[in-house]
Amino acid sequence: MKLKDGRVVDVKAQGDSVRGSLHKDTYYGKIKLKKPGTEEYVEHVVLRKPIVGMSKADMAKVVDPKLREALLEADPAAIENDRGLKWKGKYKGEDVTRIVKHARVFDKSVKNPVPLKTHRDQVPKFEHKHHLWVKNEENPAMAVYENAKGKTAHYVFSLLELTTALDGTRGRQNLANAIPKIHPEREGYTLQHRNGKPVVLYVGQLMRLYKDGPEEIDQHDQRDLNNRTYVLRKVEVDGRVNLLNVLDARPDEQIEETNKWDIEQPMKWLRFSVHGLRAELDGIDISIEPLAGVLQTAQ
Repeated sequence: MKLKDGRVVDVKAQGDSVRGSLHKDTYYGKIKLKKPGTEEYVEHVVLRKPIVGMSKADMAKVVDPKLREALLEADPAAIENDRGLKWKGKYKGEDVTRIVKHARVFDKSVKNPVPLKTHRDQVPKFEHKHHLWVKNEENPAMAVYENAKGKTAHYVFSLLELTTALDGTRGRQNLANAIPKIHPEREGYTLQHRNGKPVVLYVGQLMRLYKDGPEEIDQHDQRDLNNRTYVLRKVEVDGRVNLLNVLDARPDEQIEETNKWDIEQPMKWLRFSVHGLRAELDGIDISIEPLAGVLQTAQ
């Protein structure tokens, strides 16, 4: 930082903020189409793409069936020369020929887009068209909810949602307080609590796994603690968590993935549903200092 007298000094940023890539620089739309053979409408994520240079694969995913057929049959050289597709249609009751330069394409790779901006003009009953949508780049946190019967449900918070929730707060300790107490999408589900604390998992959180109950953890056996201590590396929209043993420093691509934890083979990439997670969670059930008492690897 440069001071008024011309000196340059190092300044450590101490402000609290949510850090990460909020979204990719691509904006999406949503449409509703009737499910074949039913009266049910299903939402689809679409992307507006230029026709010039469009691949055959993207042409096959164009939303409008007539436009899709015309594109697949068209001469690519003619599209390039005309800077689009010559399209015959009607405008104000008259036959016209115009150049179509863009087309909406289905994008099934985007599973959980988040709203970035609200459109000024909105039509009732078309809420899916009220926003500009972006592909979520990171999912830093997940909350667990339960209903009156004890059935659980999860909700994964995108970085955009978390940024909004934490607006005006300071510190990670406020993360739990910023999480909605009611499930954002499922009626009748409220935020689950353990030891008086809400069950919120976040990337980087430490935990100690167990099979039947926490009483099986030997607090005086360093090898046992090592084999049970994992860090949450990633949460997925479908509710799966990705765990890595805290002592495993290998590159990700070298670690074998499994959906079952084996205390005798702890150096695996664990990937399974959060509803099958049996662990003492740091900040909720216990307090685990980062790497404290874990760096003493068994000889």
